[in-house]
Amino acid sequence: MIAFLVMGSYWKALILGVWSGVIVGSVDNVLRPLVVGAGRKQHPVVIALAAIGGTFAFGALGIILDPLVISLLAALLREIQKVIWPRGAPQTPQRSLERV
Repeated sequence: MIAFLVMGSYWKALILGVWSGVIVGSVDNVLRPLVVGAGRKQHPVVIALAAIGGTFAFGALGIILDPLVISLLAALLREIQKVIWPRGAPQTPQRSLERV
């Protein structure tokens, strides 16, 4: 947009600004919670790598499917962890420092 302004293409800069603000902003605020999930947030780098890997593996459909699969896998791993260790992380036994 700045390049268009510097070159004197004010209409192109305006159209790009409106497009970025309305269309891209709406998609970012509406589609991302649907794909990633509004509950537990995944790190943006993980989602970006999942989208890139999904695009490579499945084409355009992978952009939506792979972050969804990664989020479902993370939820599944959390549930498995709750079943295996119901009270949290496993505790290591404490060694006594007393001499017998």
